[in-house]
Amino acid sequence: MARITDPWDLARWLLDNGGPVIRFRMTVDFYHEQDLGVVTTVLRNFLRSEEVGRWLSRVTPAFGAEAITSDEPTAFVNVMGKLAQLGMRGGLQPFDTLTLPFRVWLTEGDGRTTSSTAVLVADMLSIARYQDIWRVDEILQRQLQVALSQGGAHLTLYDILAFLRSEKIMGSPQLRDGVEQLVGRICDGLSGGTEEAGVSTMAPCALGALLDGKPRGLQLVEILASSTSFRESPAFIGLLDTMEEYRTEQGTYMFPSEWLEERAQGYWICGDFMALDTGERSPGALELESTFWALMIRRAAGVL
Repeated sequence: MARITDPWDLARWLLDNGGPVIRFRMTVDFYHEQDLGVVTTVLRNFLRSEEVGRWLSRVTPAFGAEAITSDEPTAFVNVMGKLAQLGMRGGLQPFDTLTLPFRVWLTEGDGRTTSSTAVLVADMLSIARYQDIWRVDEILQRQLQVALSQGGAHLTLYDILAFLRSEKIMGSPQLRDGVEQLVGRICDGLSGGTEEAGVSTMAPCALGALLDGKPRGLQLVEILASSTSFRESPAFIGLLDTMEEYRTEQGTYMFPSEWLEERAQGYWICGDFMALDTGERSPGALELESTFWALMIRRAAGVL
């Protein structure tokens, strides 16, 4: 095919050649399609896809520490992160039914809302675009205020991602400024190593990757790119340049396979569950996924 230079033509190529997950996310999150018939069709195929079904089957109502966070693919942080990455979000069935026990547990647990488990559950619900859950808002705003008063100490990357996905926080100029301050501290730290970021548990597996130009967290970059502080950081600008080094002769992208790994165990936040399709990790699949992430990151950053 002739070399594709226009990003909108590249988006059309993804719609024509991608699987149900890529088509759904491009339609809803890239084009912001308003035609109900078009959205209904891609949503139906999305919900029927094997990869979505496989991860939905892993949402189980368990609240022990290891059930919430571990390197098992069934851990809550991995399941919710992966499903959000695939395009699942609050308001869709059967996702709402499956997550209901977690939302009830969080809302009814007055005495547990300061626990690390409750914070992680709130973070992941926000990352999965659950809005207007008062307990989630309460926990996130408390986390933000504490982080600002302590210079980011004890903040996690999950918290940052949750803040950025919260319409209530990002819709408030004052709260948004606070998030930008924290993201700015992280970006400043990227030039001096993760220990300098001022955030004590920021998943060095994800942040450190940006330092060496070998990102294992493109799904995180898409969310972080909504932050002005992140978009203006040398790390992000460098990442955009690095991605362009992997353009093919046809104008698509082909990232190194280790950027898009799907492991049997690991952590979603470290980029260990990157597949968008259950099929073989073939060169064609990697080209589609590489092109998808390049466009989605640029779309989120407003630099198409």
